[in-house]
Amino acid sequence: MGKINNMKKYKQGFASVAIIIILVLLAAGAVYVLTKDRAETSTVCTLDAKQCPDGSYVSRVGPSCEFAACPAGIGDDGESLVPKETSYRNDQYGFEVGFSPQWRVGSCGENCVGFSDGRSQDWSSVVEIYPNTAYSEVKEKHVSRITRGEMDFLENDSVVNGIKWKKLTVGENTWYLIERNGNTYEVSFGLVGSFKFIN
Repeated sequence: MGKINNMKKYKQGFASVAIIIILVLLAAGAVYVLTKDRAETSTVCTLDAKQCPDGSYVSRVGPSCEFAACPAGIGDDGESLVPKETSYRNDQYGFEVGFSPQWRVGSCGENCVGFSDGRSQDWSSVVEIYPNTAYSEVKEKHVSRITRGEMDFLENDSVVNGIKWKKLTVGENTWYLIERNGNTYEVSFGLVGSFKFIN
């Protein structure tokens, strides 16, 4: 009788172990099935970056780890994906400047043309003409801010688009100035590359 009781206990212990093993195998199978799809869809890309023509950076994304598209409609080849420039011509002061067709153009004061990319109400770029005014007087207008302790000042020569400019940096703002025919032309950084005299 003792052997029969031991046998029953042995069978019950074996059954318990078998049930536990089956439950562990079922749980492992369920975990595998549930995580298999996630493993196939989530990809870890290398942490390198590509510099876009506008100076920003993009990283690799998605299942193929390709670089994300550059912002502002700039292609990988550096070419704009938006229509080519529109030009503004001023015959009175003899200049022409190119700008994006999405920008708005208007007066920003007497003898001043403003160009806005639409991100703010302010003019993001300007061409301002100071009639019968020497470069030194216009420079003094900007430099006077320094005497009030507002900004640092830097001046140097710069050739852009075949024109020799005085590059004036006050704080975070940069202007390109040139004296021509008794007038001083002040052009914002964003327009100087397409600015040209027409007479």
